[in-house]
Amino acid sequence: MAHRQNFPTTPVANAKAVIGGGPDCKYRFTVLTDGLIRYEYADDCTFEDRPSTFAINRALPIPDFRLVEAGPDVKIITSKFHLRYDKGPFTPSGLSVQVKGNITDHQSRWRYGDSDPGLGGTARTLDEANGRVPVGPGVISTKGYVALDDSDTMLFTADGWVTGRRPSAGARARVDGYLFAYGHDYRGALHALYAVSGPQPLLPRWALGNWWSRYYRYTAAEYLALMDRFRSDGIPLSVGVLDMDWHYVEHDMVRASGHSGWTGYSWDRALFPDPPAFLAALHERGVRTTLNVHPADGVASYEDAYADVVAAVGGMDGAVGDPVLFDLTDKSFLDAYFDILHRRLEDDGVDFWWLDWQQGRSSRIPGVDPLPEFTATASNIGYAWWSHDIGGHFNGYRDDELAARWVQLGVFSPILRLHSSNNPWNSKEPWRFTTESRAAMTHALRLRHQLIPYLYTMNVRAARNGQPLVTPMYWDFPDRSEAYSVPNQFCFGSELMVVPITTARDRVTRRAKARAWLPPGRHVDLFSGIVYDGDCEKQLYRRLEDYAVLAPSGAIVPLDAASEPANGGAHPAHIELKVVVGADGAFDLCEDDGTGAAIAAVAFATTPIVFTQATGTLTIGPVSGPHAFLPPLRSWTITFPAFALTHAKDAHVSVDGGADCPIHITPMHTSDSDTGETSAGDGPAATTANPHATTLTLSSAVPVTSTITLRIGPDPQLAVTDVARYLFDVVDDAQMAFESKKALWAMVTSAKALNVKIGQVLAAGLDEAVVGAVVEVLCADARSGGI
Repeated sequence: MAHRQNFPTTPVANAKAVIGGGPDCKYRFTVLTDGLIRYEYADDCTFEDRPSTFAINRALPIPDFRLVEAGPDVKIITSKFHLRYDKGPFTPSGLSVQVKGNITDHQSRWRYGDSDPGLGGTARTLDEANGRVPVGPGVISTKGYVALDDSDTMLFTADGWVTGRRPSAGARARVDGYLFAYGHDYRGALHALYAVSGPQPLLPRWALGNWWSRYYRYTAAEYLALMDRFRSDGIPLSVGVLDMDWHYVEHDMVRASGHSGWTGYSWDRALFPDPPAFLAALHERGVRTTLNVHPADGVASYEDAYADVVAAVGGMDGAVGDPVLFDLTDKSFLDAYFDILHRRLEDDGVDFWWLDWQQGRSSRIPGVDPLPEFTATASNIGYAWWSHDIGGHFNGYRDDELAARWVQLGVFSPILRLHSSNNPWNSKEPWRFTTESRAAMTHALRLRHQLIPYLYTMNVRAARNGQPLVTPMYWDFPDRSEAYSVPNQFCFGSELMVVPITTARDRVTRRAKARAWLPPGRHVDLFSGIVYDGDCEKQLYRRLEDYAVLAPSGAIVPLDAASEPANGGAHPAHIELKVVVGADGAFDLCEDDGTGAAIAAVAFATTPIVFTQATGTLTIGPVSGPHAFLPPLRSWTITFPAFALTHAKDAHVSVDGGADCPIHITPMHTSDSDTGETSAGDGPAATTANPHATTLTLSSAVPVTSTITLRIGPDPQLAVTDVARYLFDVVDDAQMAFESKKALWAMVTSAKALNVKIGQVLAAGLDEAVVGAVVEVLCADARSGGI
């Protein structure tokens, strides 16, 4: 059977991009991009052109560069770096690269051997981690350069199989390295990484929803009942993970074989008597299924497929009952592993696999380490899609607030996967927590599915343009020192910024604190509606039901408008757009029919959404590209956070340039808003105001091929933050003496200048957290004057 490892590679660089490397030359340089150079040294003048696990594409467009050979030196000069080499064995004094652009005063020169990890990458595993863990290098650094050593990684042969490196031919080890010299162009460095290593995959839409996972000995009936309980509570799921107990673990034949039970490929029929029916029932509920496999122990004699695997591998006597050893360097075993063990289970209805590798760093080919790496800075080394065990796995302790905060963080992580152990007191069903934590977790899990239209578009953006979903703040603001001072804060796609809550609530304010840096411009908290001035550092205080998710002026965020989204993440028939006024904005909503994995093979339906600030006009559609899989008609709700219509008649909606259409308006309540007017068209305005936003809903669904035009008046601006209302909530929630509340309220609502008010609050001897929460609101929006 043909081996299926057939991913495309172009490992041989264009000869015009290569310096050195001749039959009598011990060095070779390859200018891959204007900021990425490969450097090699070999005593036998033999260099490596096969693809490695790091570099599969080296035949890139030839960048502009100059080669200067003057005397004993070689100089290679591009727009981003200046390399100097003395033609000898690589040494710190003989090989150096100066990064252009005045990156730092004195540290932007790389010398051979410099192993500075830069801003960090990710970790091999988080198993048994309790706190921070060391991470490997990324490809970006404040110094402007990072060198990655590729000398020992595994290689691929012409037919896609794996092989090791050539042994060293002399006293010196072979050198094969890549220098990223992009200065502070961090996105450029990642684009170069993806160009050489291959792009991010396009994930299926359902992978972006909520995953349920638990190391627990479920029966089929118990698992289906659990899925139904989630549904009855209005909590959507898209993936059900079956940990290792789906196969034989605690069984007499496992013990008799001497195996641990961690590896298995046969359904435990006592728990799952009819696997195809069980998997079909999950699919009927809109839930995809993945099975956990730990392959290290190979295939034991009690496995259903043992005889077929023995026959396929050959060279064994199945009657003896010896296990078939796991060996990913053996082609016949790997064919049997996929075509017999896995494919048959996929025929039952398994959608994909949780490959829980235990191979470690040992195999018959040096450098085979298939464990993916993940951590908060994973995007710095190109790992964009990762998950963590939300709430923790083994050990730990019960803390309902921490569990809720972890789920909230999961909403704004690449993959949201709840997980826990088989300890009966350690599980992540929201209904097992206190009322307030349960409510926060339920809201978060619903929000994750509401975000799928946004997340899937970011998924397309990641695969097409090399833009990871989660990126550190310094990616977009590399020259601002503040961006490096908030390592927990990150951009979530193109439109949102998240400040995770990682500390417990204060007992007095009932709020948790998180340090943030807000970039220049105005930003709106999508949970609270409060408007913040940018270009400043702040302490943000949040109740358990709130999270610090901010959007700048011009942001457009598409959501599934369902209050309780369905399982699976299907294309919604009703979409809500969050549109932040104050600047132009544009967003192309991407959808597809779910077929095709490579980005080039997928035909997308694209719905353009454009907001023009000068005229206050939002234009939606029409859809372009194949769209038969979409609902033919769509309902639309447009929410303008922190924006108040002066009069309801200021809003006008038309479809395909026709007459104004009826709309329903829920206005934002302000002291000067008019909620008694009729809305555009024939629908009445709402009488109940929203304290955080103005919401407009078209009274009828519209064909996806139509163009919707919404006008809210020229040059709309974010409403001035209602300081008194937000401060009232802070003071009202505070667990403090009533007379102290009265005195505090008098201070903050007085007509005195803002600096005087802050001085009074600081001098009042109040709890530090109360002072912080009050000052946050007073100083949020300079236009308010502090009240």
